[in-house]
Amino acid sequence: MAGRTKAELANRAVENALYRKATGYSYTQQDTFKLKNIQYNEAGKKIGEVEDVRVVEVEKYVPAEYSAIAMWLKARMPEKWGEAAQDAPPCEVRIVDDITQPEKQ
Repeated sequence: MAGRTKAELANRAVENALYRKATGYSYTQQDTFKLKNIQYNEAGKKIGEVEDVRVVEVEKYVPAEYSAIAMWLKARMPEKWGEAAQDAPPCEVRIVDDITQPEKQ
């Protein structure tokens, strides 16, 4: 722990978890599959069945979560992404109706 408190280590772990959620990550997981090998005679009648269980490693990807991205940006760059940045002055919207329609033939 080299001088760090438990709270500092916990904070670092949460920061790392939030970063991974905001950027997406891959991990390897072991999955178990049951395989059946069914044996038939020449007449097509089932004569036996053998089950085999296999454990394989599967790489999975967890995509980035928008809420984690928003939290990260608001905390790290509040002047650009925080609540104050959302209080921008309203813009003026004008609707133009004078679009000419092509003549029907």
